Amino acid sequence: MSILLWVLQILLAVMFVLAGAMKAFQPYDTMARRMPWVEDYSPGTVRAIGALEILVIHEIVEVRARIISVAFDAAVSMPPI
Repeated sequence: MSILLWVLQILLAVMFVLAGAMKAFQPYDTMARRMPWVEDYSPGTVRAIGALEILVIHEIVEVRARIISVAFDAAVSMPPI
């Protein structure tokens, strides 16, 4: 079950990064054809949304890595029973 959750989290992170990169780097006209909601916002706003999606995933992955590192250090430093 734990492995399944890790795989799902990785897939979700990849999807967020790809969606954010599409919004951050794809031409505005191309995005407007594929995503009708884009026309309601300025190009800068859509690019900011894409950049935020990428940054949020980066922060989530970084925090998760810190938690795992602390847990590993605690487990390794425990005295044997």
